Amino acid sequence: MYVTTVDYEVRPDACREACRLWTETVVEAARERPGFIKLELLSREGHLLAIGAWEHRDFARSFFETGIFQTITERLKPYLLSDPSPQEWHPEVFLER
Repeated sequence: MYVTTVDYEVRPDACREACRLWTETVVEAARERPGFIKLELLSREGHLLAIGAWEHRDFARSFFETGIFQTITERLKPYLLSDPSPQEWHPEVFLER
């Protein structure tokens, strides 16, 4: 398994709208991709953290190469306080009930 995260710093007053736009743009696109396992969007005042789990690194990278990262960054631009920070992770422990 392979995990990607993207940290978005957003205006505190725009967190709900940013979540809506992110969900509208990313969820269906990810669900249809090969190798997709799980997607989460966490929020707190001024921050969103997107977490995607994929069967393999190639699936995660393929999803980013569709242009989805550029698309959501452009849609969120009016609300962003800094450039989003994508990262790639190798999970050491992944537990679900």
